[in-house]
Amino acid sequence: MSEVTGAGSQSFWRPLNLGVVYEAKGMHDEAIKQFEKSIAIGGRTSGVLAVLAHAYATSGRQAEAQKMLAELNEMSKQAYVSSYDLAILYVGLGDKDRALEQLNKAYEDRAGFIIYLNVEPLFDPLRSDPRFAELVRKMKFQS
Repeated sequence: MSEVTGAGSQSFWRPLNLGVVYEAKGMHDEAIKQFEKSIAIGGRTSGVLAVLAHAYATSGRQAEAQKMLAELNEMSKQAYVSSYDLAILYVGLGDKDRALEQLNKAYEDRAGFIIYLNVEPLFDPLRSDPRFAELVRKMKFQS
C-alpha cells in the first residue's frame, strides 16, 4: 500500500483509526481533528462523515452532527450511503429507534460492516435493547 492519497491508502486509514481510538477514550476534540484529516485525504465518504458526526454529537456539538446528517441524506440521493453508517450517527445523537431501524436495514441490505455489529463499541448504548439482541440473534454469530 502506498502513501498516496485516497480511501485505500495508509495515510487515510491512520488518522481514521486514530480518531476511533481517541473517541473511545473520550478525547472528542482529538478524534474530530483526526476524522477531519481523513476527510482531507480521502474525501467525504459516508463512513467517515458518520463517525465524525458521532464524535460531534457525543461531544455536545449536536448542531454540527445534524448538519452532517443532512449532508448524508443529500448524498444518498446521488450515491450509496450505508444504513450502518447512519446507525452510527443516530447512536451518537441518542436516537436509539432510528439507529436500530438503520441497523435492521443494514442487515437486510447485507451492508458490509454489519459483520462488526456484535463487537462495534459505538453500538454499546444499544446492547440492552431487546431489538438489538434480536438483530444479533438473527446474525447467528459464532460464540
